[in-house]
Amino acid sequence: MIVAIDLSKYKKLSPIDDKVIIKKLKTSDRSSGGVLLPETAVGQEQKGIIVAVGPGLKEMTSDKKTKQLLTEDNQYVNEEHIKRIGMQLKVGDLVLYTTVSGLKFNFEGEELIVQREVDIISIIKEDE
Repeated sequence: MIVAIDLSKYKKLSPIDDKVIIKKLKTSDRSSGGVLLPETAVGQEQKGIIVAVGPGLKEMTSDKKTKQLLTEDNQYVNEEHIKRIGMQLKVGDLVLYTTVSGLKFNFEGEELIVQREVDIISIIKEDE
């Protein structure tokens, strides 16, 4: 299933931490026999394209001194003691995600979903 969409308009979006932004792909609301399915029968998982990816979660180093660098409002004092956990997903990935989590929002007249990477069910890979 090759999906061609223009990803350039999504460059304005910059999710934080482990968030990804998904463009939902249209799914059929009819069975293979043509019967109209109610919304509850279609399922809570959907297919979508990743259009923006955050930099990954922040993780503090395990150094005992570093653990003391948190201020009262839990802000890190020294960024050099923080590393990012890399993201597995990348822009353009076709994914299966659940509709139970995530937040729908409107961007330039289009409905998108922001979701944590951990809430993505699977990457759908093309036949190689």
